[in-house]
Amino acid sequence: MAPVVDSAPIASPVTPDSVARWIADSASGDAAKRATAIAALADAPRKDALPVLRRLLTDGEPQIDRPLALRSLRDLALTQGDADGAIRDAVRQAIYHGDDLTKTEDVQEVLDIIEESELK
Repeated sequence: MAPVVDSAPIASPVTPDSVARWIADSASGDAAKRATAIAALADAPRKDALPVLRRLLTDGEPQIDRPLALRSLRDLALTQGDADGAIRDAVRQAIYHGDDLTKTEDVQEVLDIIEESELK
């Protein structure tokens, strides 16, 4: 019988250099590079990722950047917590001060998920 091999990739540790690269790439003119960086910021330290994701949630490209930033903020809150409410504030900012391209129902859903996770 053949041995069972775990084919899941081994996650590389998040380093200050990788976080700095993700932050820089989140403003790239290359949409694919930007999308990869925005998604990766969900694994960055909260203090580093939050300001970038907050900005992208309201000022990023509406069809790609904003949904990815929203997902990364949700994941950040679920994995690292939001005891101080800063992530929820960023999400609320998008609801109250977003433009006509902001998908408020999606943003509200993420806010509800984060609120529920903080009640546990």
